[in-house]
Amino acid sequence: MGNKLLSILLFFLFTLIFSFWPGQENTAPKVKIISPSENVKLEWNTIVPYRIIISDQEDGNSEYDEINSSEVVLTVTYFSDSSKVEKYVKEEIAARSDMLSKMASSNCFTCHKAKGKLIGPSFEEIANRYSPAPENKEYLAQKIREGSKGVWGDEIMPGQPELGTDKILQILEWIFKNAQDSDFTFYVGTEGAFKTKKRRKDGLDKAAYVLHAQYADHGINKSLEKSKKGTHSVVLKAE
Repeated sequence: MGNKLLSILLFFLFTLIFSFWPGQENTAPKVKIISPSENVKLEWNTIVPYRIIISDQEDGNSEYDEINSSEVVLTVTYFSDSSKVEKYVKEEIAARSDMLSKMASSNCFTCHKAKGKLIGPSFEEIANRYSPAPENKEYLAQKIREGSKGVWGDEIMPGQPELGTDKILQILEWIFKNAQDSDFTFYVGTEGAFKTKKRRKDGLDKAAYVLHAQYADHGINKSLEKSKKGTHSVVLKAE
């Protein structure tokens, strides 16, 4: 009788403890730019391969193909004056890059890239064709929500009603603000390459490139509301 009573008391004790136990918390992904490494100096007018690795307690590891590479984004920003880099890294890069993670999770990069045609037009082409006037934003938002055909050729753009008008307008705002910047671009995937600029004729460049990799995880049980982002930046001098 005593053992049975003890078992019942232990059962209720454990039930009480676990009822107050905090739920599992999502951990932020670990993101690292493996190459080029921080001590590398970039040459002018050269193709530079890059490689990024991601590990996340919930989503898995990119080395085992457990991470969706289309949600990994690398921004590349050029500075002809390297003295401006520190302020950019500390104060500006996070805000400039944040929208890209949201765009990646919305599959925008399946059809569009920063510069150069993919299936659909690049963001640079869109910003070049349309001014950021309210009527243009409304027109483009409608095309994104409802889909379109024949605007940029014969390809069909499927509608994206799940994005919602507010998010679509935020994406368009980002495109108009950033897509025409010749010193800024982004690439999608854990591996790829970018090309450095040609050296200035006067040879007075004190230039640097800022590479910023990021990945936003899927949260716990695919709850994107609790998603966390991991980032890694490297600064590379050009000579």
